Amino acid sequence: MGKRKGEALGHQWMDATCTEPQICSVCKETKGKALGHKADTWSTIKKQPVRSGEKEATCKRCGKR
Repeated sequence: MGKRKGEALGHQWMDATCTEPQICSVCKETKGKALGHKADTWSTIKKQPVRSGEKEATCKRCGKR
C-alpha cells in the first residue's frame, strides 16, 4: 500500500547533531537548533603550534576536539 499521487510523504526527521539541527530526509526542512559540542574529557596538548601544557576538550557527542 504505497503512497498515491498527490499524497503528502510526511517528514522523516534525522537526529540533530553538534553542528546541524534536525533535518527532514524527504524535503530537507530543518527544525530546532544544533545541539552544540559537549565537553567530556580534558587532555593536555603536547604538540606544536599550540603551547605545551594547554588543555583541550573532546566532545562527548561527536568525538571532535
